[in-house]
Amino acid sequence: MHFLTFDTNIYRELGIAFNNNTNFDYLLNFLEKSHYELVLQDVVLKELVDYFENDYLKKLMYDHKSVYDRFKTNPYVNNIENINSSELEEKAIIKFRDKLKSTCWKIQATDYINPELLIDFSISNKRESKKDNTRDFIIWNNLINLASQYPNDKIIFISRDKIFTENIFFKNMLTVYDIKNIIVIESIPKYLSDYGLQVGFLNNEIVLNSIDESIIKTNLLKNINDFPSYVSDYYNRNKPPKNISFEILDIQVYEYYTYSEDKSDVTLISSFLVKLKAIYDKETRVDLNDYPNHYPKDYKPEEIKHRVDSENRAVYENYVLCMFEGKVDLKSEKIINQNFDDFIPDWNVEKK
Repeated sequence: MHFLTFDTNIYRELGIAFNNNTNFDYLLNFLEKSHYELVLQDVVLKELVDYFENDYLKKLMYDHKSVYDRFKTNPYVNNIENINSSELEEKAIIKFRDKLKSTCWKIQATDYINPELLIDFSISNKRESKKDNTRDFIIWNNLINLASQYPNDKIIFISRDKIFTENIFFKNMLTVYDIKNIIVIESIPKYLSDYGLQVGFLNNEIVLNSIDESIIKTNLLKNINDFPSYVSDYYNRNKPPKNISFEILDIQVYEYYTYSEDKSDVTLISSFLVKLKAIYDKETRVDLNDYPNHYPKDYKPEEIKHRVDSENRAVYENYVLCMFEGKVDLKSEKIINQNFDDFIPDWNVEKK
């Protein structure tokens, strides 16, 4: 038996419409077929609802008000309808929370936390990290409680946060409580790759050779105006100048897994880190250096790939994550019909 639970960053990665995400859809089908259960921690639920309300909804309502005000002051067009933002937000939050609850087996409530243990962690964590990792401690404590409740089952936690595999205090808690059934995995595709259908002949080289670079380039160029917003906040509200240079510098396999209902029709879901460099024409309206980019101020200059060059041009240079969906012919041991599905810009992960 598997009990699966996600960190907040995994849900954020799936997007607001997480139930429409391909990986999440295949995961739920796999869990249902395998009789495994998805558990949602209450701390994660609260974090997600807070993110949805304050980082997503409020921005959405602000954007609508801004557009409404612009229409209202224009004497040549009919005004758009105003909205009751408070009522809309309240209904949307309820729907979002209900959708989260509906996709899992149960909500795991946070159990009693020993205050002495929390103090010890806080002191230890202060030596290891400058971050306040109290919420990570709560999640880890809940995982240990779940593992103790179901000692004969696997408790699989999916998170990209390395504290759950590297923190010394967390490792010691496993020893103290004699926990051997917690497994931390970095992503849903990795879980499905490890525990789903295994196709022996597949490897990174075969998967990489199954895609066409020109298809990636065509699809990224369709969205070429999306990238400057990662260089400067100015382009979150204004159209960027013409793209004058675009090149793909590198492609590497990031993750892949196979899925099948009956092993006769095998689907391959694969993702690729595609490093690209896009340069845009000189910005003449403003000085882009007056607008912040999406990196914190304490980043080292050599770590910032997205930048404004000496000619006041936006330069996007980084990996994006491109997703494909295809089919596998088990008899011929070939990948067929690899189709471009989607991409995520600004994919900040370490190269494998």
